[in-house]
Amino acid sequence: MKITSLKTITEISTSHNEDIKKRVMIEKGLMPLVTQFAQVKFLPGQIAEKHVHSDMFETFYIEEGEGIVTINDTNVALEKG
Repeated sequence: MKITSLKTITEISTSHNEDIKKRVMIEKGLMPLVTQFAQVKFLPGQIAEKHVHSDMFETFYIEEGEGIVTINDTNVALEKG
């Protein structure tokens, strides 16, 4: 499990133009196979039932708002960025 925030990721230059900056959230090799990349919107109070994916990694990027995700029985606070 990797938990990170844009607040903690150092901005670096792209290889194409040093004036263009990026923050790398998922490094090469971290996820062996991406099965999907999707945008999901939770309305206030909506809950996704507890479940397990044995054949994939799930990656979340929080654009706005806040919430809690439970991973291996540990609650992790989520916030924008």
